[in-house]
Amino acid sequence: MGNKANYIFPECFVDTNITKTLLYLDGVNHRHGCNNVLKGMKECKSAEKFAVGIIDDDKKKPADFQKFRIITESEHLKLLKHEDRQHFLIVVCKAAEDFLIACVNELIFEGDMKTK
Repeated sequence: MGNKANYIFPECFVDTNITKTLLYLDGVNHRHGCNNVLKGMKECKSAEKFAVGIIDDDKKKPADFQKFRIITESEHLKLLKHEDRQHFLIVVCKAAEDFLIACVNELIFEGDMKTK
């Protein structure tokens, strides 16, 4: 095993588990809170080249958040890039749990439409 992505910084346990499952990883660099995600990205040795943070869309944002610009967004996700570095943020609008529920509801709705 040993397939750990030290350059990926999820904020909460749900984000961490989703990331590990989707990317088939043994581990990521889990941090608690937006401030700690941004701090970890800045301090990571591989962060000089590339880093990805995954955070919820909290009302209170850290000061460093202002250095990121929106690249694209959907109803539930935003992708932002740091103005000077190859650092990216995936912002889950509201919370990861709400995002998952919306995805499941969409799949159920699409499944109902296909059976009719």
